[in-house]
Amino acid sequence: MGVQIVGRDDHAIDELGVPYVLSTWVGDREATPRDRVSIGRDVWIGGRSTVLGGVTIGDGALIGSASVVTKDVAPFAVVVGNPARVVGERFPSADQERHLDALSERLAHTP
Repeated sequence: MGVQIVGRDDHAIDELGVPYVLSTWVGDREATPRDRVSIGRDVWIGGRSTVLGGVTIGDGALIGSASVVTKDVAPFAVVVGNPARVVGERFPSADQERHLDALSERLAHTP
C-alpha cells in the first residue's frame, strides 16, 4: 500500500529560461538507464516505500516499510530506512539459490 516508484529525471531541470512545469518531460525524450526500475522475483516492498528511478532490486529482497530506495539492492538483502541501507539477509547465501529453485518448482505446478 502506498508504494511509489518515482523517476529521478521526469522533467529537465537545466533548461535556461524554461519554467520547470514547461521543461522537457520524460515522455518527450529518449529513455535513459535512470528511467528504468527493475524488480526481481519474490520481492517484498513494504508500505509507504519509495523506489527511485535507475534502481534494480534483486530477487528475494525485502524493503522495509517507509524506506526510500536510492541505489541497487542485492538479491536477498533486507533494507530499511531513508536512504535504505542493508540490515541483513533474508536467507544465508547457501539457501538463496535453493529458495529460487523451490519457488520456480512451486509456480510450475500452480494453475
